[in-house]
Amino acid sequence: MLSNALEPEETSIAVWGPTNSGKDWLFRGFAKELEFYNSRYDDFLFDLYEDTEDGPRPVLAAPPHDIAPTSREKDYVYHFRRKVLKQDEAHLLSSHLHKINFHNNAGENLLGATISQSRYESAVIPILRSKYLLIVLDGARSTPDANTTDNENNLDRDQLDIAKRPGLGKEDYLRVLTMLMQLLSDSSMTDRQLAICMTKMDTTGLGGSNPWSQLEIVFGQRIHKLISRFRTTFNIEVFATSAAGYYFDSNGIRKSNFDGGQIADIDNWNPVNCAAPFFWIFQTMEIEKIRISSNFFNRDYNLGKYLKYPPRRNIS
Repeated sequence: MLSNALEPEETSIAVWGPTNSGKDWLFRGFAKELEFYNSRYDDFLFDLYEDTEDGPRPVLAAPPHDIAPTSREKDYVYHFRRKVLKQDEAHLLSSHLHKINFHNNAGENLLGATISQSRYESAVIPILRSKYLLIVLDGARSTPDANTTDNENNLDRDQLDIAKRPGLGKEDYLRVLTMLMQLLSDSSMTDRQLAICMTKMDTTGLGGSNPWSQLEIVFGQRIHKLISRFRTTFNIEVFATSAAGYYFDSNGIRKSNFDGGQIADIDNWNPVNCAAPFFWIFQTMEIEKIRISSNFFNRDYNLGKYLKYPPRRNIS
């Protein structure tokens, strides 16, 4: 049995996405959704702390009201722990501590970095150095009924103009994602892990358990094919998320808990699937740690004992 499960795995997670795509909401939704899992599972407790000048402090899941767009690059250091509550071999093996260096930036800088690396050098370096990347796509900006030709007359404009706008159409998304994937594939890091996070999916009316199909419906067949093609280069997974979640109104009708840029019902704020991309990254790291820390004789045994994270939740 491994003895170093609680030694922190340190990693850098960068986030990429346009302005107002929901990058900050996604992380706050992650912190809030840990309460959901902690209330329903009795074998692990999920803890999240932030490093501050006064020492580590628990991350409070504050409602994401009136979040101004990120105006500059920001770095945060968090400690995430899957704390064991059952003292058997499998649970002890599966209890891990992660130190997360989380890098965010203004949407304009992040998109600009994919278009002009020389002009946005400070923004592109963290992206290229991070093995784990959250690619945030705004599901509310490209609904199934969206006009896919609304940008055809603007394709000759300066490409950097795309980076400055808060909303992207399908054509713009295709262009910047193509450049981003090529930028990443040209780098020396080939074992990169990409979490494609479709945000605000509660506003699309789509349900189901297949996020790849949802990606094709919301963002189009060409974007689906583009991301699928790079699955031979990177470890890619798609997640349908909602930082707002749902609530039941006075008539008992289930509705999106999002209204005018804010949470409609604070008391029933229940994000859906915002934790899933992070769980996926942590699980991959932990399995790899067990693999390289085990010897030939106990590797299969340890991997068989490892307990995976809770399954993702459906947007419906």
